Amino acid sequence: MLNPSYCTLPASNCSADDEITKVTFGSLTNASSGCSGAGYTDYTTTVAAPVFPPGTVANISVNVGPGSDDNAGVWIDFNRNGIFEPSEYTFIGYTNSTIESTLIKSITIPANANLG
Repeated sequence: MLNPSYCTLPASNCSADDEITKVTFGSLTNASSGCSGAGYTDYTTTVAAPVFPPGTVANISVNVGPGSDDNAGVWIDFNRNGIFEPSEYTFIGYTNSTIESTLIKSITIPANANLG
């Protein structure tokens, strides 16, 4: 497996409540998320990734802050090549709510996904 290299995102405006406050995906539950002025927080060394057998359908749940006009999506490196390819992106949802909202999407793990 390649060691992924993450891109540098533009700074976030935390005063606009553009934040992810919780992510749940199988055994992964990260309730300590919040707005980071750096644009994102890398949890790869502090939160264990869930493991799903190929062909599994699993819900991902993302709580977003009350900032309104929020979109959420996820890239999952199914083939473990260290590249987030367009086919590995899933749009989770959109909300225009002014209160914290939960977006939920079912994701099917491809039958040819590499374990790990």
